[in-house]
Amino acid sequence: METFGSTYAKAVDDLSTKIFIPAIICSLIAEFGEYFVQNLGLVWGYIAAFFLGIIIGVVVVFFIVIAERLLGYNAQIKPYLGTFLMPLGLIGLFPAYFSGITPPYTQVTAVALLAWSFVLIKPLDFFRYHLDMRSK
Repeated sequence: METFGSTYAKAVDDLSTKIFIPAIICSLIAEFGEYFVQNLGLVWGYIAAFFLGIIIGVVVVFFIVIAERLLGYNAQIKPYLGTFLMPLGLIGLFPAYFSGITPPYTQVTAVALLAWSFVLIKPLDFFRYHLDMRSK
């Protein structure tokens, strides 16, 4: 019998290529939403989080691509980075299972970390799709 946690993690894995940018946006709102709303208002705060999330996502992908190019065409840092991020996402998503550890981020940020880790661990699905789309 599967637990709720494993079902939830599978759902994040299945949707990771579709939600990793929106997950950053939601994470920014969860972590800094009060600041955005107090200083910019609800609508402009959301718009700021939206554009900031897209910029962060593009910058992260850009740095990963540049790092792999600098290390050589056969270098694969995405799986290692994904493996590094996955435990952080799991700890934040299921803090009750990790006694004595209190993550300094919300469960929304944990889902974003998990989505990114799944995308990075299985990079061929996401990056091949976008490279194929660009070549058409």
